[in-house]
Amino acid sequence: MKNLNVKIRTSKAPAMRNRQNKTSSYRELFNSMSRGHWFTIDSCDYKKFQNAGQTYVKGRYSLYKHPTMQCKYVFMLNK
Repeated sequence: MKNLNVKIRTSKAPAMRNRQNKTSSYRELFNSMSRGHWFTIDSCDYKKFQNAGQTYVKGRYSLYKHPTMQCKYVFMLNK
């Protein structure tokens, strides 16, 4: 502790230079949806939407393979 030069200040700390907004585009998308709304996604985006669904709308969505279209999945909000 002898090597540290600590000065306790009572004034306001300086603002962060690169403050970023931490809102997710997935969260905004899911919040804009209502019960029964759905959309299709490509198979390359399947894991992204599966993880986002587990994070933001856990237990309130279905993600399944489209019955007629190849390499497409359906994301549907259930509740």
